[in-house]
Amino acid sequence: MPKIEVKELTLNGQAYIIKYAERLTFYLRVNRGGKRYTNISLGTADVKQAHKNALAAYVKVEGEPPRSKTRKLDISKACEDYLEERAKEVLRGQLAPRSQDLYRQRISQRILPYCRVKGIRSIGDITKNTFQDYAGHYLDVTQKGKWQTETAGLSAGTINTDITTIKAVLNWMVEREMLDPKKKPDLKKLKDRKNYRDEANPAFLPEDWKRFCDELYAVENGIDDPETLWKRRWFIHWVRFQYQSGCRPHETAQIRLGDSEIVKRKDGKVSGILKISNTTKTGGREVAMNGSTLQKIKSHLTKGIKIRNQQIEQYNQRVFAGEVKDKKGTTLTLPLPLIPQVSKDDLLMMNPFFDGRSVYHIEHTRQWFNRVLAKCDFDRKYTLYSLRSTHISFALLQGQRVNLVAKNCGTSLAMIQKTYDGLSSRFHIDSLGFFQDSVPRDEDDALIQVDAD
Repeated sequence: MPKIEVKELTLNGQAYIIKYAERLTFYLRVNRGGKRYTNISLGTADVKQAHKNALAAYVKVEGEPPRSKTRKLDISKACEDYLEERAKEVLRGQLAPRSQDLYRQRISQRILPYCRVKGIRSIGDITKNTFQDYAGHYLDVTQKGKWQTETAGLSAGTINTDITTIKAVLNWMVEREMLDPKKKPDLKKLKDRKNYRDEANPAFLPEDWKRFCDELYAVENGIDDPETLWKRRWFIHWVRFQYQSGCRPHETAQIRLGDSEIVKRKDGKVSGILKISNTTKTGGREVAMNGSTLQKIKSHLTKGIKIRNQQIEQYNQRVFAGEVKDKKGTTLTLPLPLIPQVSKDDLLMMNPFFDGRSVYHIEHTRQWFNRVLAKCDFDRKYTLYSLRSTHISFALLQGQRVNLVAKNCGTSLAMIQKTYDGLSSRFHIDSLGFFQDSVPRDEDDALIQVDAD
């Protein structure tokens, strides 16, 4: 254990205020019977304030049973306790649910599996060198994710976010005296020397974007069934939205009609304003996007509800005529209710052909996206996030200030600069014609709007 520098009686001799040599804040030490003690941080480096905070800390300690040594030493259980505290922060509004999900994902999918591979079962197994091979271990992996997709190692960015989480968990263990601070590993992040444009989510190259747009519009060719045609066009609109807004897929899935607004500009054109929920990874923000694209998406949703209600009316006519039977041959007599018209609480990307007025699962959308990519047979590995990368690349190449792009897309200046700087030297500005309408269609169905709203 670390050396105690300060030790003062408080609360009429019921506890001690102590300060360890290697820690900034004071702690309250409460005897729990025999040689067992519970230490709780008083959250201050001022001894006078520590005495003021002592009573509240004492009440909290006495209200909880002492933890067993076994529970403290089990690394899996300690990580679960850490995540429980993060969950409380979510309830208090101090942490976004998305961040909590990312912590759990990193811990369950990579950090704890690494510990099992290295034989780290308890906190007592942790030494200064415990995680020194973490980066190398995941740079060498050949498969990743739930679907075990092939990879040539995780990106430096992914590994560095893991290291940030590991540091947070280790510091949390030290604060609760689960881990001796002298044994806490000192982890260094990787220096990322990769070319970000060739990494996980590259922006579309000019010729690739044109080919992708051609194949994207082809998904609706030859479709006569109104429902199927609506669903195919929903996917086209989804791609347009991702490209035009630069939103992350999970952000798009949470946007409601009440979070979107059409604003008429002085030049007569329209811009779209989106309110991104503060429950997302980077917190709430407002996004400016192409207003024409947003209008068409809303119109498409209204059309989908109309088609679905026509189906329901036809079904109900058959019910009233006694023509509908279940699998057992029993005649059904209950009609289906019509779908109400959209309200501000409905999701912008809602699928009215789904129950519960929900959106397509992201894996469903990814499968459609990959089918279009398969027809293109590109050398680069484009992903759903490539639409966001393409949006950012276009904005920068059009001369938008980096800080405005970063704010609009909910990311940092450093990440924008590190990921997208230098694009102008790779693509001459004259080659940006690929962002114009690359498929000859009528005005209402134009995929890409040239004006930067």
